Amino acid sequence: MKAIIHIGAEKTGTTSIQQFCAMNRAHLADEGILYPVSLGASNHMRLTAYALNDDKIDDVRLTVGPSSRDQVDSYRDRLRGSLAAEIEQAGENSTLILSNEHLQSRLIEQEEVDRLRDFISPLVDRTQILIYIRRQDRVAVSYYSTRLKADLDLEGPLFPTCAADAPLPDYYDYDRMLRRYEATFGRENITVRIFEPAGATGWDLLRDFREQCDIPESNDYLIPSRENQSLSELGIRFLRRFNKQAPRFVEGRLNPYRAEIIDATGRCFSGPGPEVRRLDAEAFYRHFEEGNEAINSRYFPESTGPLFDEDFSVYDKVRNRQVTENDLIDLATYLWLDRSKVIADLLLENALLNFEISVKANPDGPLPSLPDLPPEGSLSPNLAMNYLGALLYGGAFKKAVEVSDRLLGDLGSKPVLFLVHGFALLALGNDAAFEAFREEHPLAPKLAASLLALKHVGLAENTRADWMDFFEEGDKFQSLVYKRCLSWLQA
Repeated sequence: MKAIIHIGAEKTGTTSIQQFCAMNRAHLADEGILYPVSLGASNHMRLTAYALNDDKIDDVRLTVGPSSRDQVDSYRDRLRGSLAAEIEQAGENSTLILSNEHLQSRLIEQEEVDRLRDFISPLVDRTQILIYIRRQDRVAVSYYSTRLKADLDLEGPLFPTCAADAPLPDYYDYDRMLRRYEATFGRENITVRIFEPAGATGWDLLRDFREQCDIPESNDYLIPSRENQSLSELGIRFLRRFNKQAPRFVEGRLNPYRAEIIDATGRCFSGPGPEVRRLDAEAFYRHFEEGNEAINSRYFPESTGPLFDEDFSVYDKVRNRQVTENDLIDLATYLWLDRSKVIADLLLENALLNFEISVKANPDGPLPSLPDLPPEGSLSPNLAMNYLGALLYGGAFKKAVEVSDRLLGDLGSKPVLFLVHGFALLALGNDAAFEAFREEHPLAPKLAASLLALKHVGLAENTRADWMDFFEEGDKFQSLVYKRCLSWLQA
């Protein structure tokens, strides 16, 4: 088995890569690629927690463990065992993909990088390191919003001081970081990619990542929405004050009342980040010219230009806008609506769980009532599918038509929505609407033809019995829904 360890760097779309791998974990497994859950459901932060030196109990370890020095050895033992078991259970997969951006930013000692190698190498035949790097000043501007969200120290300047008689800040010194990894894994086993390459019109991070990892192309991949965007000036000012009232850690533990409001602020108040002077950005970037040139010569020997593009014109747009009373009212309104949507989703999820429990306990008994859907745009795809399943099970076909029609706008052209919509129209006997539906949506004709074949041509009795047997497997509630729908179509 080959391992590809994606080590970041930070602020280069790592969340999108990790969410892509997590959302498509089953699909990747079918292609012989393991994206394990034992190191983290999406972000493999436990890799860094494993590799850090024993005495480092930082926010990474406080988040995923261990939380004290005396827990480090047992933590590593458990992690070795759980990853080995997952690899063994996966079978003869050709590739193991791991991803955590803190491997770039936190493993600043050579022995920590060595420890990462010693953890992975016994489990695989070969290890490849993959890293995306970004122009240092852009990283610093983007990192400012991340520091706010994480309640890290913001007392210093946006651009760290680079003294002539001191080493460059390790977080931004890619050359020093790459030399650590070269010493451990070998230069030939490291792939460096430029995030936001100059002149690369239409460049796509996820497409590039799939190419580097030899992930086959497919139209069936789920694509995550963009995450971890920079904050607007209003969002920045809000979080500065919020952090003073709700710190990230309380008595050595994560503050449970903080995460949701941080997520809501990021969603409601994305923007260009803090105000930056062009001269300051250029001056900071120039400190890394020598190291950047060394990387260019080692990893891009055919290059005729600098490692990164040197366009700083974005900093010419000076904003200097003051926060107004209306801004504060908007902030309170956005956050209130965002939290209200989350609460509405939780209430709906609870109602669906009660519905499912009732049906499983007594399939032929009276059905609990279902609440109306939350406002548009706030419903997760999984919750939407469960809601539609409950409507179909209860025979609420008119409601299923209305809901699936709305969700086609909210969630896009998902085949399951076409199936539900078409099935509900057929069950209502609304042939005219069914025909209009077939003509209106590009994906609908083939799916509609399948539904019509089931209804008008029917299934042989032995085939129908095979389907019923098939539906006995898996989730009981989903099986009941499918069986009842099949019975309606065959009635």
